[in-house]
Amino acid sequence: MNYIPKHEMDYYLKHKWVEKYLPSEYGGYKDIVKRVVYFMDETNLKPSSLENYRYRNKDIPNKLGFDHTQLWFMGRKYLYTTEPYLNKTRNFEENLKRNNIRYRRVNEFGMWNPPQTTLFFIEIPGQLDIDLFADIASNMKKWL
Repeated sequence: MNYIPKHEMDYYLKHKWVEKYLPSEYGGYKDIVKRVVYFMDETNLKPSSLENYRYRNKDIPNKLGFDHTQLWFMGRKYLYTTEPYLNKTRNFEENLKRNNIRYRRVNEFGMWNPPQTTLFFIEIPGQLDIDLFADIASNMKKWL
């Protein structure tokens, strides 16, 4: 599938994976860049450099098992996406439930390494509602 981005490349270079992997010759990294660009265009979310800033306890994402994580924003509201590998998904979901963290799992789309990883939207209390964005991702093309 040929995807035509909606913005100039500078817009996407704010995402750490796009910045890191765009120059790569390896096809797998190019696919990550394509999926991130597609995700940003479809959701209108922008990557934040504040990575672990939004939880009062900055260790929460690591303790819960976040992997391949990005903090996103729209306006001044935030949410996380994280994509643990399949063999860690069950334990990760149990950790989220045990800690009463609202999340949505999306099996239809992922940015990092689908289908070897699973995309999760993680809600931060008082920030962006994850449902709209998880619904958008669920309707995106499976893997570019």
